[in-house]
Amino acid sequence: EFLQFIQVVDDPIYEALFPLLFYEGLRIGEANALTWSDIDFDRMKLSVNKTVDTKLRNTDGSYLVQEPKTASGYRVIPFNEIVSKRLKMLQERQMKMKGYADSWYVFGGKKPISQSQINKRKKEYFARVPEIKEIRVHGFRHSCACYMINVKNVNPTVLAAYLGHSSTKETLDTYSSFYQSALDSIWE
Repeated sequence: EFLQFIQVVDDPIYEALFPLLFYEGLRIGEANALTWSDIDFDRMKLSVNKTVDTKLRNTDGSYLVQEPKTASGYRVIPFNEIVSKRLKMLQERQMKMKGYADSWYVFGGKKPISQSQINKRKKEYFARVPEIKEIRVHGFRHSCACYMINVKNVNPTVLAAYLGHSSTKETLDTYSSFYQSALDSIWE
């Protein structure tokens, strides 16, 4: 379903954002807080070290950027070639803009795009593929977990670190049904 969905996405920002959410399992605030300095294309890793809430503002009107809620929220995770290709295309586009800097937000430039804009565009793209049930933006994170468990055979400890969970218990409590599917299929 994700492959069907991504085929109808026609904006470079969202062509990079949705695969990042699906394959990396980032929370929307984490993805939206990424700056180009957080991306290491040589090592194919990204650093999750902050979150942004585009619904909340500082006194100067800028979006509220905060540290992750827990120590496990800080993480450096690998990304795949699909994500790398989409991010490189987006960065090349931004580099042509006046004043480009590595401190720019990956998704937005000088300031991150709003969560309401992301939701609006997601809704538009899902409308183009009516045979697929629309999911919330956070649903991409759950889809990532399902993919990691059922396709990549990632164990709960590794998945907890990848998703930034504070414990394996949190991962198992949230995704136990996905692991049950893996258990049921052991002898298939």
